[in-house]
Amino acid sequence: MAKQDFEKFKKEIKAWLDTHQDEYDAFVADINSKSYQSIQRIYALGIKMTPKLMAKSKAEIHGDVVPGEKEFDSFIADDGLAAQLVDEFHNVESSSIVPCLLSWLYYGKCYETMVERLEADINNPNCGRATKWIYKFLIKYVINGSIRNKMRTKEDWEQYRKEKALIDHGKFTDNVIDSINQNESVPSPVPEESQIPPFAKVQFEDYLLCQDKAEVLQNIKRILALKHSAPDLTYLYAALQELEYLDKCDATTFHKRLQELVPTIDLKGTRNFQIALRKIFDKSGDLTLTSNIERKTIDNIKAMLQSNIQNEEFNPSSDAD
Repeated sequence: MAKQDFEKFKKEIKAWLDTHQDEYDAFVADINSKSYQSIQRIYALGIKMTPKLMAKSKAEIHGDVVPGEKEFDSFIADDGLAAQLVDEFHNVESSSIVPCLLSWLYYGKCYETMVERLEADINNPNCGRATKWIYKFLIKYVINGSIRNKMRTKEDWEQYRKEKALIDHGKFTDNVIDSINQNESVPSPVPEESQIPPFAKVQFEDYLLCQDKAEVLQNIKRILALKHSAPDLTYLYAALQELEYLDKCDATTFHKRLQELVPTIDLKGTRNFQIALRKIFDKSGDLTLTSNIERKTIDNIKAMLQSNIQNEEFNPSSDAD
């Protein structure tokens, strides 16, 4: 796959992830649970799409016999696997695990999770010596494969090892505290709704800084009537911030007051919105977009927020549809 096509495909996967967060969350939760259902589905997909690699593994990995270091790089996926995955993604059935798997591969912690699961099995007292040999080989395969495919670097794995050691020894919090630069200014947290004086019922419009609040509120209602998934709410939040229409308002309060503004529209849970928000804003509150589609979507919402209902045509279309 050419680099340009590959980058385009990654954006398509990101677009799917942004609109299927509940499905992806359920997939990751199952991967990290004691259930092996999703792992078994991934294994079944591997058998289906890489019969040559599976046959080679079965022939060369058995008992406590594993390939040597020199033969390690010969374990590569079958020709045409990438094309199969692209085709499966574009012609996906509702039961297919491929979209979740690709999202996990490119945007999740798939390599780290695989290593953690294998290490946990190795430390299981019921794990036999021969099985431990196989699992150690697989850990090496996962780490080397992630570096070879430029999905991770050696430095990434060094950091993973350091953080894991701190967690295992209960010293992660100490390390975080020690790493804080005392001279670094820590941004003040956005005040929670509980800090707002209780003498009046606070509404969404009270957080708006624009002069024509009534018109902006009507535009927000029109936007939400058409698009109100968790990613859509994050783009609305970003647009309001960039226009300097929104006063300090934490995610929980924003979602709650927005739901009160449109009681007939189900905006789902606050948790989904918070997760989506963290994907486009970093810890310091700066916007970090990963695609031009997201940029165009936010710009389009800004135009809708500024549109005059009486004199201009309200156009809800977006390049991100």
